Amino acid sequence: MNVEVWQEMAPAGLWLVLSAVALAFLHMLALPRKGKKTVLWAGLGGAVGLGLFVVGSDVVFKSLGWVQNSQIVRERFYRPGDIGKAPVYLFVGSSYTRAGINPVLANEILKENGLQARIMIRSAGGASRLEQWRFVKETQALLGDQLQGVFFEVSHSIDHLPVYGLKSPMSGRALSQFDVQGTKWVLDALVLADETTQLRGIEEKGEAGRQVLSHLLVSSLNIGLAHHLLDKNDLRNRSSYVPREVAEKDYDPDLQARLLQARAWEQDPSQLPKIRPNPWVRGYFDDVERLLKNSGVELSGFYVPPYGTHTQRRYGFQFCQYQSDVLCVNANERDLIDRLGPQMWIDSSHLRREGSETFTRWLIERLIAQGGLS
Repeated sequence: MNVEVWQEMAPAGLWLVLSAVALAFLHMLALPRKGKKTVLWAGLGGAVGLGLFVVGSDVVFKSLGWVQNSQIVRERFYRPGDIGKAPVYLFVGSSYTRAGINPVLANEILKENGLQARIMIRSAGGASRLEQWRFVKETQALLGDQLQGVFFEVSHSIDHLPVYGLKSPMSGRALSQFDVQGTKWVLDALVLADETTQLRGIEEKGEAGRQVLSHLLVSSLNIGLAHHLLDKNDLRNRSSYVPREVAEKDYDPDLQARLLQARAWEQDPSQLPKIRPNPWVRGYFDDVERLLKNSGVELSGFYVPPYGTHTQRRYGFQFCQYQSDVLCVNANERDLIDRLGPQMWIDSSHLRREGSETFTRWLIERLIAQGGLS
């Protein structure tokens, strides 16, 4: 039997074994066949059996290093080759980070400047704030005390879609977001957010709440892991950096015009009114900062990737204005944007390889100059 077939059959076999253990326990309870206590004993036996099943499956899955199978865990165990015992700063984000920051180049720049610190990137296309927190926890588990600080990507689209994947309910990626803390953040978003915030594909809050609670239940009972498992050995040594390219035939002829339009500021961005991000986003980062401090890690700051749209750029400037007490580096300033010609973009939001190298060098040098990576 080849490895692929075994990996497909192993989860089902594991569940059969655990189910047999739970059923055997129920049988040993010797449930009474008559009397008023029959229903009570049956309910108690079922609850105990379910509890054993959940705890047993959780222990087995974690001991084997099996996780929910989705694209966001592909680089879960990745460590830069020369990291050694150096302090590490984690950059967490979505596809804007995934295609925008080259960690190899970033670490070369740190070495050129005589700094011992190293950089790791954890990102995924459309990664929600809930998924980004999962990235942080996984990296803490991997690095321990080496993790010094975390930088979070700033994105209007991410902050207005607090959870990813409910358009495809019960997928491994959707389920992975719903532990108790993640569910609290989503419910905060539903209650506190403004009218522009919604769950992807679900606009009615009652339905959204039902979806959230059902995903929490399924995730808590490990049911999702029964269908989507991936051996940890398949996850090692894969950086999340994925430079993007586009074939000539797919090049967007209107891209240059849109980029030029986004550069034509209606007013000086420094004069934009100081606004606050959505209430749920403020609460999220308050919680994140507290949780990081409790484990000896700093919320080092925020970075705004280069964007080619008014909405994203405006939100980035306003976010940094509000977070003025924390380091917030915005790559949409003129000195960088003017160097990112149309040939460096794959679309109005994502950079090609040449653009990502330009952005990476600008970002790391700016952070070094401002003491963010010391």
